[in-house]
Amino acid sequence: MRHQPTAAAGPVAFRTTIYQVAPLLVAVTVLFLGHGLQGTLLGVRGGLEGMSAGSIGLVMSAYFLGFIVGSFWSVHLIETVGHIRTFAALASVTSAVALAYALEISVIWWLILRIINGFCFAGMILVVESWLNAGTESRWRGRVLAIYGTITLAAWAASQPMLSLADPGGFVLFCVISILVSLSLVPVTLSRTGVSNGIGADRLSARELFAISPIGLIGTFLIGIWGSAFWGMGPTFGQMIDMSTEEIAAFMAAVMIGAAIGQWPIGWLSDLMDRRIVLAGGTSVAATSAIGVFVAEAHNILFLCAVLYGATSITMYSICIAHVNDRVSQTKLLAAASGLLISYGAGSTFGPILAGSLMDLFGADALFIGSATVQAIFAIFVCWRIRVEAAVPKAEKEGFVAMPSAATSHVGVELNRHTSSRE
Repeated sequence: MRHQPTAAAGPVAFRTTIYQVAPLLVAVTVLFLGHGLQGTLLGVRGGLEGMSAGSIGLVMSAYFLGFIVGSFWSVHLIETVGHIRTFAALASVTSAVALAYALEISVIWWLILRIINGFCFAGMILVVESWLNAGTESRWRGRVLAIYGTITLAAWAASQPMLSLADPGGFVLFCVISILVSLSLVPVTLSRTGVSNGIGADRLSARELFAISPIGLIGTFLIGIWGSAFWGMGPTFGQMIDMSTEEIAAFMAAVMIGAAIGQWPIGWLSDLMDRRIVLAGGTSVAATSAIGVFVAEAHNILFLCAVLYGATSITMYSICIAHVNDRVSQTKLLAAASGLLISYGAGSTFGPILAGSLMDLFGADALFIGSATVQAIFAIFVCWRIRVEAAVPKAEKEGFVAMPSAATSHVGVELNRHTSSRE
């Protein structure tokens, strides 16, 4: 006769699961500390070196081009040489690239390095998320992904004050980034946990995905525009309004803190009602807070608006993913995730370029004016879709899981489909 699990079996099994994936979570923490610092440092350093906002935007956009390519090529790499070797190779290249930025300060050189950066980072995230998927029982996957998402947000926020550790115009911070990326190798390469290399990478056409969820496809594209515009040009915005290095770091961290705070309550709310209402309302608040950022005269008001902006604008990606999951069959979920990644990546490629060009023409405020405009357009589109399409019945909705970041890989969304736990 099969024994019934005791009350303590669940917590004990969950702790065992966390212990098994702990090396990956440690690696992700260290990796995102370096990755978050690098994004802000490049924006600040580019401004110090006299690069125009448009040039900085072009450099930042190159990352997302590499990310899209890496999302596909890394699947083949993992299947060929395995997870650990793939992570080790890509992390080594990323560590070298961090130092290479300081060797020559030029737009062309940085553009090439950013493409390589995006390619490698997509592969490393794919390794981590597919490893988490293979190493976690279905009943724990939702919670493990939630912990993973919280860690990435916290590490990214914690990386921003590190900008003040040394002069952004020097070489030291590039060394710090390289050290952090190299250290992320240690827990992964020493891990004794094996993992299957099978990943699956079917795709839906853009037309099929649009037919399934117009909001999902258009939403991820527009979120890619305003999200990448902020991450790429946020530090430049700070420089253009005469923020100090410490204030720029605090400003960027405020947005990440807002994102961490907003994930769960907004996700919980979207489980209780039509997610489209949450999308329309959240995007409207994001647009309003974006306006607040550029009209605020006092820095404390500006930082408060930044927290609100992060809590609403960044979390909309997770709601879009959950909205699509509500409308696709289990067999097509991973294919839909691939299409949404391409949509997000396409928007992200344009975001910093558009923002940088507008900031060159109209000044720093153009970053958040443009963001508010795109968000308002999306909110109006969602309201229109609410009028012409019925909501998904509550019984058919997938449970919300906070996604680690906007730029999640195929496997991150594959994990999300397990939030309706199967015992």
